[in-house]
Amino acid sequence: MKLEFSNLDVDILQISKEAKKAKSNDPNVINATLGVLLDENGQLLEFKAVKEALFDIDMVVAKNYLPQDGGALYKNSLQQYLFKSKVDEVLDKYHLASTWTSGGSGALYMAFKYDGAKRILLPNIRWNEYDQIVGAVNKEIGTYNLLKNGAFDLESLKTEMINQDESVLVVINDPCQNPTGYVMSLAEHEALAKLINEQSTTKKISLLLDVAYLDYSSEPYFEFLLPILEIYHSNVDIYIAFSGSKSFGVYGFRMGALLYLNENETKVTLFEQKVKRFAGAIYGAPNSISVQLLNEVIHKASLEDEQEQARNLINSRANKFMGLCLEEKINFYTYINGFFVTVKTKEPLKLTEALKQYKVYVVPTFEGVRIALSSINLLEIERLVTSLKKVIDE
Repeated sequence: MKLEFSNLDVDILQISKEAKKAKSNDPNVINATLGVLLDENGQLLEFKAVKEALFDIDMVVAKNYLPQDGGALYKNSLQQYLFKSKVDEVLDKYHLASTWTSGGSGALYMAFKYDGAKRILLPNIRWNEYDQIVGAVNKEIGTYNLLKNGAFDLESLKTEMINQDESVLVVINDPCQNPTGYVMSLAEHEALAKLINEQSTTKKISLLLDVAYLDYSSEPYFEFLLPILEIYHSNVDIYIAFSGSKSFGVYGFRMGALLYLNENETKVTLFEQKVKRFAGAIYGAPNSISVQLLNEVIHKASLEDEQEQARNLINSRANKFMGLCLEEKINFYTYINGFFVTVKTKEPLKLTEALKQYKVYVVPTFEGVRIALSSINLLEIERLVTSLKKVIDE
């Protein structure tokens, strides 16, 4: 009997907890559930730049309250880090507001809560926790097909947008989409901008760019994307959800931000006022260590090279995994960059359970199982693919 899949039934933390326990009892267990970057020895990959920045933190400041949005320096640090050489061009076109959030998930919660849309449009293949966050703000989920013939399915998104009677918030998890590793091309982003502009003439459309994994893309993301951002009409609200926790490998510090871009200064000022009140009600004040860490780490000389080495590590794992899958005729969704790759299956729950017999732990997702390339080493990949082949052939 086929088990029906539901994102709401998948508890990633519980699956990871089960996998960790199994591995603690048997070192041969392959734990491909963790969305954290581990080195080839299974240890958390640490950046020297982060270590140095932590020593620069003022502990007196760390013990005190900071402004609810993280303060002016945090805002400036975000702008410099995200937009890099294009920051002046961004600020010439847009008014911009930002607020500290508890990691990327906190940014999503804040955006879903703030935006006036009653319905959130999400891809069918997605990070399972989106559903929990949408439910927490009492909104509805609409679904579009992510990929068709290995590319972004714009027509599916268009159909969903046309069918919406009310305002909608479109979520684009790019680059390095979780769980597929897909990265949209410049042409796909341009087509998306034109579609949203077209639809925004008859209904309120907002766009949320979830860029949690932007530093694991081969392209400097916003330098690459800026010409497309400039296409969007002023009546389209643009949000950016950032995860410093992922960018710098500091998952426990919960460093994140929600940015809001608009040409209308009044709308940006309103956003600043409202999200400060939301922030005060949700968490009171930001984590002052994570605020200071961002302000310091972006100036460390070794950061860029260390992030490049991290990308190369994941790419080496991805290349080996995909090469072996192609040899064994195991199908996976289009992967470009990032922490995760997803193997296709119509029965993700069944495949997930069957793999445990071979001491392999993965995360079920819509019509696939997610494999965290970030947390398995090169030696484990061969055994993982062999196990996949055995289960699929059974």
